[in-house]
Amino acid sequence: MNQQNSQAKNHPSAPPEAEGMAGNTLHGMFDTTRELLSALGQATSAKAEELSSLTLIQLNGETRARIDQLVAAGVVKNRRQGAELLIKAGVESQETLFKQVADTEKEIHALHRQLHSLVTG
Repeated sequence: MNQQNSQAKNHPSAPPEAEGMAGNTLHGMFDTTRELLSALGQATSAKAEELSSLTLIQLNGETRARIDQLVAAGVVKNRRQGAELLIKAGVESQETLFKQVADTEKEIHALHRQLHSLVTG
């Protein structure tokens, strides 16, 4: 223990202003780390939302070639945009079909409600 005390006496403590600077630096590092972790959390959350709308599909050769043709011609920037364009065009061209599907769904739901009323009385 005497040896430890003599070593402590041989190493003077840091001046108070140096200790204050070290404390400020440490607090700054903690604040920066907290901000970085918060930003990382927000970015991760945004990417998770993006991934939740992801749909994987297998394309046949002809469809893929058409999408590649759109990309090569500069109509779209990439295959994703090409696929979106083709799907949107298909949905728009089948508007009558989608209206019929929606109407039929409403009828089915109404029939389910009627059946439920009959059973539960």
